[in-house]
Amino acid sequence: MGLAVYLLEGIIREHRHRAIHGSVVQIGRQTVELTAPDMIGMFMRYGLPLPDDVVEIDRQTLQARQKAIGFVNDRTFFGALGASEVHAVDHSDFEGADIIHDMNRPIGASLQGIADLIVDGSTLDNVHDPAVALMNYNRMLRAGGRVISVNAAKPDVQGAYCGMPPEWFLDYYAANDYADCQVYVQLNFPATKWQFPDDPKRAFMAVDLRSAIERGRAPELRYDGWAFTLVIAEKGSASTWQHVPRRARCRNEVEQAQWLAAVKRFSLSKRPSFLTTMRPDCDPLPGFVTAN
Repeated sequence: MGLAVYLLEGIIREHRHRAIHGSVVQIGRQTVELTAPDMIGMFMRYGLPLPDDVVEIDRQTLQARQKAIGFVNDRTFFGALGASEVHAVDHSDFEGADIIHDMNRPIGASLQGIADLIVDGSTLDNVHDPAVALMNYNRMLRAGGRVISVNAAKPDVQGAYCGMPPEWFLDYYAANDYADCQVYVQLNFPATKWQFPDDPKRAFMAVDLRSAIERGRAPELRYDGWAFTLVIAEKGSASTWQHVPRRARCRNEVEQAQWLAAVKRFSLSKRPSFLTTMRPDCDPLPGFVTAN
C-alpha cells in the first residue's frame, strides 16, 4: 500500500490547515512515494521547514523495494511534519508493522485512543468486514484526531476485495456526529488501466454537501470506470464510533434530522480542499463538484 504524490500533497495541505502532531497510526505500513530530493522540493513549495533529522530510506515496504529508487520512509515524512510517533497496524508483522491486530475483529482497550492521525491507503477495500475495521479506526482515534483514507469506491477495481462509495463514509461520520467530514472521488481514465501516480488521466471531485442537504441524502456514484473514495474526517469531543448508519430511504425522522444537522456542519467547514483536480476539463458527476 502506498501514498502517491497527490495524497502526500493533500496531507501537507491538511497539515498547513492544522498541524500534524503526536501519534500517527497507519493501517498497514505505507510506502511514501517520494525520494529525499522530491520531499525537500515539496516542503519548499509549501513553505515548510526542511527536516532536521537524518532522512531514512524505506527498506521495509514491498513497493519501495521493488521500485528501488530511494523512497523516504514513513517515519521521515510524518516526523518532518511534527509527528512524535509513527506506527503501523497489520494482522502480522508484514513490512515491519509494530501493532499486530486483525482489523476484521474489534480492537481491545489497549488500542483505544492511541492516535492523533490515522492513515489508510487501501485497507478497508482489502478486508472482509470493512464496517468493523472503520469502527476500529475511530475507536483508536483521540478526540480532535483525524482520519485520512483512500479506498476503492467499487468492487470492480483491480485488486479490491470490496468497494465503499462516498455515501457509505458520509453517512457513517454523520451518524457518529463527527466535527467534520469531507469526501472526494477519484475517477480513472481509461477505466480498465491501473493509473500510476504520475499519470494525469484522472479527475478528482468532492461531494457537493449543499446539494446533499437539499436532496436529503448523499449522491450516488454513477460511473462505469474505476473509482476511489477519499475521506478526511475529524473527531469531535462528542463524536461516537458505534452507530451504524441507515441509507436515506430507511432513516426515520429523528435519524434524518441528525444526518442533516451533521452534514450542515460539514458544509460550513473551513478545511481546504484535500485534492486538486488533474482534469479541469472533466465535468463533475451529478451531486459532485470539481475539487480545487
